[in-house]
Amino acid sequence: MVGNNMSENNFTLIIHHGPRTASVLGKNHLVSGDITEKEDTSMTIPLNCSSSCNPTCKIAWYKDKRPLFRYNPVIDIKRDRRMSGVYHCEASGVEGIVESDPVYLTIQYPPGDVTITPGNDTFYTKKGGKPLHDIICEANCVPECTYWWYRERDSRPLSYSGNSLFATRYYYGPGSSRFRCLASNAIKPYNYSRWITVKVKDGQDNVTIIPSLPAIENSSFTLTCSASCHNGCQSYSWYHDGRSMNQSTKVLEFYRLSKEDSGRYRCQVTDYFGKKSGYYTMTVQYDPKYVTIQYRSSLKHLIEGQDRLTISCDADCQPMCTYLFYQNEELLDKRYINEPVHRNMSGRYTCAAKNSLMNAYRNSSNGQNIKIKYKPMITSTKNQTTITAPDLLVLTFRVDSFPSSNVTIFHETKRLTHLPHVIGQLTYNVSIESCLDRGVYRIEAVNDAGFDSFNFMQNVKCSPIVVRHSNVAHKKFRVGDLLHLTVTFMANPTAEVQWSFVAWNQNTSLEVQTKQIQTHKESTKLVLILSDTNKFGKYILELKNELGKISKEFNIQGPIVAATKTDPGTTISSRDSDSDGDRSMSPTSWKGKTNALRETEMNTFLLQQDKLHEEVQKLRLEGDVLRLKRNYYVIKLQVLMKEHPDIIDEVFGED
Repeated sequence: MVGNNMSENNFTLIIHHGPRTASVLGKNHLVSGDITEKEDTSMTIPLNCSSSCNPTCKIAWYKDKRPLFRYNPVIDIKRDRRMSGVYHCEASGVEGIVESDPVYLTIQYPPGDVTITPGNDTFYTKKGGKPLHDIICEANCVPECTYWWYRERDSRPLSYSGNSLFATRYYYGPGSSRFRCLASNAIKPYNYSRWITVKVKDGQDNVTIIPSLPAIENSSFTLTCSASCHNGCQSYSWYHDGRSMNQSTKVLEFYRLSKEDSGRYRCQVTDYFGKKSGYYTMTVQYDPKYVTIQYRSSLKHLIEGQDRLTISCDADCQPMCTYLFYQNEELLDKRYINEPVHRNMSGRYTCAAKNSLMNAYRNSSNGQNIKIKYKPMITSTKNQTTITAPDLLVLTFRVDSFPSSNVTIFHETKRLTHLPHVIGQLTYNVSIESCLDRGVYRIEAVNDAGFDSFNFMQNVKCSPIVVRHSNVAHKKFRVGDLLHLTVTFMANPTAEVQWSFVAWNQNTSLEVQTKQIQTHKESTKLVLILSDTNKFGKYILELKNELGKISKEFNIQGPIVAATKTDPGTTISSRDSDSDGDRSMSPTSWKGKTNALRETEMNTFLLQQDKLHEEVQKLRLEGDVLRLKRNYYVIKLQVLMKEHPDIIDEVFGED
């Protein structure tokens, strides 16, 4: 109480009080509970804090328990969404401080921007599952919005509502779909969100295995499994050639590589969406091991001109090796051997190998002995010579063959000697006695690879020798016989031929007329008619050259007394010295036909002689070929009998 003297008997009494209560009034009425208004920033909501105080109460306004205004009991709240909240006022006076009841102001507004969180444009989900993170549709709206989800190209919303796309469902759609969200409340019908994409994902986008340094034997090495996992990789599993390695780390370590570590590696990565694998083929590099030379044939011996020599060098190496080949320890300018065989390819073969990990070649642990069979080759420094009989002919020749050859020496068709197992140089002596020893001396060599022959052409100079002559001994000739006396001879140089005649009843030698003689190089023929007894007697042939001469006598015997007169009915016989047959001719026609007969017989003889000579030469050549073939097959049969005696016994019997 406060007093103030106005006079001695009168005074004014002022009583200070309050506040006892405080309340919030809106438009002159008490506000209690909630105030709900639609947003309209052009309008306000007046609120009055009512309280009784003397002196006047001090007023303070609070929003959400934070000071808002002071001293003014009346405030105008703009109808803005930001002004929503809990309001109360506070009155203070001499009696203390009192608070009004809270007033809940709600400003309603429609949905603004409709957002989807997280803020990705693409979301990944397991097929038949949910995305790793839920997809939430959000909008700022009062009262609270209702949400609907739409799939692209679908006019109707999905069969459920809610701000979570996969709150109550799993994704069974195609590999990729687009969705958006609609938000609405009572203030405004709706507003749409942006489009998002939902893709099915079955694992990581990419799984690769990254090697470290080159994989070299006895060195360390790592394989790193790299994968792009969404929200992180959950586990790793390693496999080698399909077998589990019981390793679950991202990095696979090798502390000491061996060639057995080569192979195909697989890293399987697991994340929320599934499992995927990456692959890597590791090839451990190592220097050559097990270097060997291989002879690739089932034949024990190869034959020149028929077979091929195939030799390879084998080595276990990585990277690939290069190879060298040696024959009898001499380097060959070849990187492989596969070619027709030749005799100079016989020998011992070895090889060597190296790759980029080595500086020097590594020799093979073995060798291959190759022997090439080849048919004989006969050579001689001299195949023609001139020799004067009698003398010694020296045949010197060389036989090159493998295996050794059987050698046969012939003079024309006559076999002189047989020499088995010949190889190298050989000398054979032939005694040249006369012209009969002239001609071709042939050397034949044969082994089981083939045969060869060589001819020595000898020019033998020799004195004349009679080879053959007509047989006139012990033959009785008659007057009128036609005599053919033929003599074949040999001589070098060519012999001079001379015929002479001594009648049987005289001692004087007469020269035979030239027209009765037919002479060739090594033959002469005497053709005469025994017209009377004076033609009987001794016919002498003399052959002569610079080395000597020889004579041959032929006695033509007849009757001691010859007819001196020929009756008209008498016949004259023509008798060849080699035939006993007779031919008759009338005496009156004898002289006219003698010359014609002699010329015809001479021509016939010459033709027959040439033809006979050709046939003899042909038969000689055929005989040479047959003889070589016979010798070749005899040797082949001997080889077969040695190699397969059981088969020979089965075919021919034990005997």
